[in-house]
Amino acid sequence: MRSALYLAPLLAAIHGTFAQHVHYEIPEVEEYVQSMLGEYNQYTHYPGPSPTYWHHPKPRPTKPVPPPPVNQCDYWLADIKHQGIAAFNPDPSNYTVFRNVKDFGARGDGVTDDTTAINNAISSGGRCGPGTCASTTVTPAVVYFPPGV
Repeated sequence: MRSALYLAPLLAAIHGTFAQHVHYEIPEVEEYVQSMLGEYNQYTHYPGPSPTYWHHPKPRPTKPVPPPPVNQCDYWLADIKHQGIAAFNPDPSNYTVFRNVKDFGARGDGVTDDTTAINNAISSGGRCGPGTCASTTVTPAVVYFPPGV
């Protein structure tokens, strides 16, 4: 068996035949792989953000920012047209879907107790289910709290 290992390369050399595949040693393979990866390094290597990345100043606006309009609500919900009707309500033309708690007497000043006004806004129009409004309503409503304390 040992003699066959020595004999095969010798016979191949004598007859001028060589193996079809080139066999590389491990360092040669590593060098070849690294040379191929070098071509694609820009796509496969990410060194992370530059050291000064976090120190860049924030972008400044090119135009001055206009001041907010005066006498307008901070919330968009108060500014839209309230035209919704509640489905399956026995009297949809007289039922108010959008309810501003200030329309029910809430002050929102941080001093007055607005509990009664809020409860009236929640329960008006016969929208509570049997018993209380604790967990069941029979028709939808939006109870709106405008800016206040």
